Amino acid sequence: MALAMVASVTLVNAQTSRAQSAQAMIAARPVVYAHYMHCYILGAILDSEEQRLRTSLDVVERPQAWPPSEMIDRSWWSARLAPLAQAGRAGVFADFALAEAAGLDALGILISETHLPRSAFADGIRLAAEVAQDSKVKLIPDLWDAWNLAKRPPTRERLIEYGRSVKDPMDRYPKAFFIYDGRPVISLGNPLRDDVETPFRWSDYQAVFEPWGGAKNLFIVLNSRWRVSAVGDAWGRAADAFSAWAATQGWNDPHNKVLFDLAARYRKRLAWPVATSYYGGRRGTESMAESLGLSRFIDHWRQAIAAKAAFVAVQTWNDFSEDHAITETNYRGTTLMELNRYFADWAHNGAPPPIARDAIYLFHHRQLVDARLSEATILARNDAWHIAPTTDYLNVVTTLREPGRIRLRSGQGEWTADVPAGLHEWLVYVPSKKLSPGPNDEAYNHLTGSYPKTSATRTVTVADIIAPGFAEATLLRAGRATLTVRSRVPIADSGRWQDLSMVGNRATADSE
Repeated sequence: MALAMVASVTLVNAQTSRAQSAQAMIAARPVVYAHYMHCYILGAILDSEEQRLRTSLDVVERPQAWPPSEMIDRSWWSARLAPLAQAGRAGVFADFALAEAAGLDALGILISETHLPRSAFADGIRLAAEVAQDSKVKLIPDLWDAWNLAKRPPTRERLIEYGRSVKDPMDRYPKAFFIYDGRPVISLGNPLRDDVETPFRWSDYQAVFEPWGGAKNLFIVLNSRWRVSAVGDAWGRAADAFSAWAATQGWNDPHNKVLFDLAARYRKRLAWPVATSYYGGRRGTESMAESLGLSRFIDHWRQAIAAKAAFVAVQTWNDFSEDHAITETNYRGTTLMELNRYFADWAHNGAPPPIARDAIYLFHHRQLVDARLSEATILARNDAWHIAPTTDYLNVVTTLREPGRIRLRSGQGEWTADVPAGLHEWLVYVPSKKLSPGPNDEAYNHLTGSYPKTSATRTVTVADIIAPGFAEATLLRAGRATLTVRSRVPIADSGRWQDLSMVGNRATADSE
């Protein structure tokens, strides 16, 4: 079946005998890769006053001073990593080590038509390729262009030049780039555009691949549109796998279902998208989507595993501007890295990994939905097509060796839930119509459902209020507290600017 097609993978240059031998030995398994922003490569951050502001403030030590400006990204590297932001190779090396720890096979590095061979980001891209040469984590070029096709489409020569600029570092660092089925992998981020922009025709875009002797010599992962008809037969036949940009989706938004139809129609592989939170909150990214903590992330991962997707496209590794970075950050520490590793190991090995030690993870917004804001000029809005409205919640994820009871506290509120061994999720939320999905909420929600329901893998509790201040979750066994996790920063009911970023906290059995 098309959905279950998984090819053998090699992580080194397919043109060498060593790579051919490795490809024969490595068992078929899904490829886990994450979108890698060119402008947030650890070690290669451009020197500016804005960057110095971000690297000098610790959100845990000075929560009221963060963010230092309404225009600055809310999430950033952790206080441990921030000093490496401009450290060159040492920073990039640390970035790849973190990606390996998170269970990634590759990083899909964003490259536009203006980045290579010369731009402010060119040195960072080349440095990433240099480090990837000797890393287990390889690079996948992820092509996102900024051409306005309605006003000034690129010439064929310019498209070929774009392809050549991508191929040059692949030739220079042949062991740095991911090989699948004997072909270099390239991801196409946005040639199909969205519903309001003019898309590329395949007959034009294929010129990008002429430097490789044609698209047949590459393995192409294509971000689709939300309808099969919008993709078209030419693109459908050209792609080797279908994915989607899900970072801007909210919990349970149905857009990824088109991938099943595309994979079946064209007998191609799936590159299932997995996304965390989405919050802009600054000029140019004023939208958001409610993910209900890790509810969306966990659902996406379970869907990828159930579908036996050949690729899992994590969105993203390091995009701080939209709050969906899974790397080690000031707001979430290593929480997303650790849970991504759990699911990546599950996908790679075909079964949930054994739990080595008990762990509790606690997620919530930085602010309450109705927080009082004294200086805000930018208010992120939940787009009308999202299913879940912007919601106050507490989201507890547990990975336990044995069953236990979790006690969750927020202000005067207290809830308990019995949770099984393994990975389990508990969502406590306050029903909300704040920034809700469209004018006819009842009809829209009746069609799709606004919130998750209790199931074998998820417990759902409806609350009257989530209090400001610190929240905490405690593991109880035989009535005795054995492990407690507490918010790294308090949930705020006021602030200068809006900040609905997702905060992540964790405690493990050997960390208390």
